[in-house]
Amino acid sequence: YTNMILDLNNQTKNIWKLLVAILDLVKQYPKETPSQIYSRIPTTITNRISALTDDSVKFFIAKIQEGLP
Repeated sequence: YTNMILDLNNQTKNIWKLLVAILDLVKQYPKETPSQIYSRIPTTITNRISALTDDSVKFFIAKIQEGLP
């Protein structure tokens, strides 16, 4: 049980790091596709997110792009 809580805590921290990276990259490269943005995210971040697939992150990037002015 303790290991599960620690893993969840680590996943939460890593997801926040992913979100910050996505927001920064979308603002910096507003014309790029979700796949291009995804390729710019450091692998040190993406490799630590076991709860999300590559496609789900790209989908999330697209949703963020839709919502930003």
